[in-house]
Amino acid sequence: MSKKILMADDDVVILKVGKFNLEKAGYEVITAVNGEDAVETARREGPDLIILDVMMPVMDGYTALLNLRGYEETKDIPVIILTAQEGGVYKQISVDMGAVEHLNKPFNPNDLVEKVATLLG
Repeated sequence: MSKKILMADDDVVILKVGKFNLEKAGYEVITAVNGEDAVETARREGPDLIILDVMMPVMDGYTALLNLRGYEETKDIPVIILTAQEGGVYKQISVDMGAVEHLNKPFNPNDLVEKVATLLG
């Protein structure tokens, strides 16, 4: 059975590129368009890994990450932050909040697939 990944981003192009490349690598991909939707979808679907954008409407990615860590069913799901927020301070914030990786946009889809493969084994 393929591993399930939840990808949350308000940019439809990012979602399409990420979904296409991850599915091509054999993963099942579900999507969300804001942080609140990501939290609800993660609780309902139980993905093996979550990829979160930071700057999203309704609920930003960092708030979504804090919410995910607060629920028993989602607290241990690895999270990759994928954001246009560059710089070491943002990477440190991501790690301090519980993300396992921080990738900057624009991103190389192959790098994303490699990070996911490393995290999911």
